[in-house]
Formats: sequence, C-alpha cells, structure tokens
Amino acid sequence: MSSGLRRDCPGARVRLLTAPESPDSSCAEVYRAYTDEYLDVRSFANLLKSSLGSGILAMPNAFKSAGTVVGILGTIILGYICTHCVYLLIVEHFIPNMGINTEIYCLMFLLPIVSITQIRNLKCLALFSAFANLLLVVTFIICLYFIISEFPKLDNVPMSVDIGQLPVFMGTVIFAMEGIGVVLPVENAMSKPQHFLGCPGVLNITMSVVVILYMTMGFLGYVRYGNKAEANITLNLDTNNIFAIGAKISIIAAIYCTYSLQYYVPMEIVWRNIKSHISQKFHNEAQSLMRAVCATLTVILAALFPKLEKVIGLEGAFFYSFLGLIVPTIIEIIFLWERGLGKYNWILVKDLALGFFGMFVLVTGCIQSLRNILEGK
Repeated sequence: MSSGLRRDCPGARVRLLTAPESPDSSCAEVYRAYTDEYLDVRSFANLLKSSLGSGILAMPNAFKSAGTVVGILGTIILGYICTHCVYLLIVEHFIPNMGINTEIYCLMFLLPIVSITQIRNLKCLALFSAFANLLLVVTFIICLYFIISEFPKLDNVPMSVDIGQLPVFMGTVIFAMEGIGVVLPVENAMSKPQHFLGCPGVLNITMSVVVILYMTMGFLGYVRYGNKAEANITLNLDTNNIFAIGAKISIIAAIYCTYSLQYYVPMEIVWRNIKSHISQKFHNEAQSLMRAVCATLTVILAALFPKLEKVIGLEGAFFYSFLGLIVPTIIEIIFLWERGLGKYNWILVKDLALGFFGMFVLVTGCIQSLRNILEGK
C-alpha cells in the first residue's frame, strides 16, 4: 500500500486515497471519495462570489492610482498571478442620507449578520451565493448605465500616474480579486474535484470572468469620474435617482447574503481547535455563541474603521499578498524540494520570482497605504 501524488492528474493533491500503485490506474482513482454530491455550478457560484465581491466597486478608485493603460495591464497581470497562486495551493493541498452616522448603520446590521453567520453548510451557502451574484450583476449594470450615459473623452484621462501610487493599486486589486480563503473548502466539497483545475476548469473560468469584469468596471469608472472616483463607485451615483438607490440596496444585500461564506473558513479553523475543550452535549450552543461573538467583533471593527478605501489598500497589501501570493509559492517549493523542481529548477525560479513580487507588494503597499492614512488622503 502506498500514498503517492500523481502529478500527471489535473488537480492532484497531497492527501490522496491510499491505494496500490498500478501503471493503468486512472486519475479518478487518486481522488478521495466524496459522499455529498456537490455540482460544479455550485462551486462556480461560491468561488465567483468569493472573488467577485464589493471590491469590484472599488476598482475605479484603484485605477486612480494607476491610470487607464497601466490599470488594464496591471489588472490582467495580477489576475493571472492570483489564479496561478490559487492553483499552486490547490495542487499542493490535497436609500439617500437620512442623518444617521456610520456607527448606527453598523449596529442596525448587527442582528441580521449574527443570524446569517449561523449557517454552517456550504450547500446552503451556495444558494445565497447565486442570489448575491445576481444582485451584483444588477448593481454592475446600473453602474455601467450611469457611467456610459455621460462618458467623457479619453483624451482627458491619464494613461498612467505617479509610480508611487502603484503599490496602492496592486493592493486594492489583489484584495478585490483574491478569494483564497474560500477556494479550498469549495474544492474539497466538489464531487469531482478534478473539474476544479485543468482546462477550462472551474477555477480558470471563474477567474477569467472576474478579471474581465474588474478590468471593465475599473477602466470605465475611472474614465467617467477620474480622481473623483470614490472608494465604492455607488457613492458617485446620484442619490436622488431611484436606480442609483436600487444599486446601493443591491450591493448591501449581496454583501449580506455572502457574509457567512467568507465567515465559513475562519470559523471552521477556530472551532476545530476549541471543540475538544468543550463537552459534547454543548457543542451546538458553543459553536453558535462563538459565531455570534466573532460576528459582533467584525461589526465593531467596521464601525471603528468606516473609511473603506484606506482599509482595502492596507489589508490587500498585507494579508492578501502574504496569504495569496507568498504562502502558495513557499508551499510548492517545500513540497517539491526533494521530488524535483523541474528542468534547470524553473519551478524554483518561478516561485522565487512570485515570492519576491508578493514581498514587494506587501512592503511597498503597506508603506504607501499607511502614508496615505497618516496624510489623510
């Protein structure tokens, strides 16, 4: 009996079914058995929502730190890098202003957020994800309508800007696109995980859609509003227009519907480490309490840091650069160190380049974001 990795099977991973090696064994034999059927379309919906969130509405603001041409090219390149790093991780894993301040708004959503975070099943979350994706499409179409209705001449828009702002652009784009936290649970729950990778594969299809949508929204939004582009483009819309109000309501509902999806992974990790210290008969109550407390903390943080554009760049530069770019490359190097790093060690060279790029984004992005926060930009 042996437990080996079939590198020739698309989507092969570390933890495989223990089975005898045979020359004619098929790729299907090395994938572990799944009892729960999980359709590819559900995986696509969850993965799309994990990568395609409210960050898309911050893309015009991100393009403000890059320009049109640099923004388009940068989005494509960063999208490819994010997709590749996710691939590495999978392979080696087996209404108008009513005078209410921001803090009150956050407290208004506390009870609904605590309620939805009690959902613990990915299949149930897939339904919310599909509905949220529909709401995002509605918001996207409404925003495009307002953008195109008064579209200016391209001659007045810079193709590139101060290079010192590029780290902020990269941090924002990586934050917006990188759904690294939900990727592994979604892939693990698939009945046919080999459909996740490969060509076309759920991952490649999803990320292609994400890159195109983000690039389109970023470019058109920046061309339309220029340096007046807000952290969320819905803030640029006419507050007296019913469609603009509808867009804002749609994005709020979309974020709410998938709050529990982003919540799924950290709660699973925390619960796995504390459940052994709790009596079996109190497991359900303890898990519900844990989820409620953590959800409350996120609402408190949102009330304390309401300036979205300042948080997005810093969080994207620090957390997502490390978890989404640096960690996957380190894992692949460690895993393949004794198994071979390819001809002329090209895998090592590639991973080192990605790792250094991730460190560059992390350091420069954090410095520039902190500088902007301190200067009040």
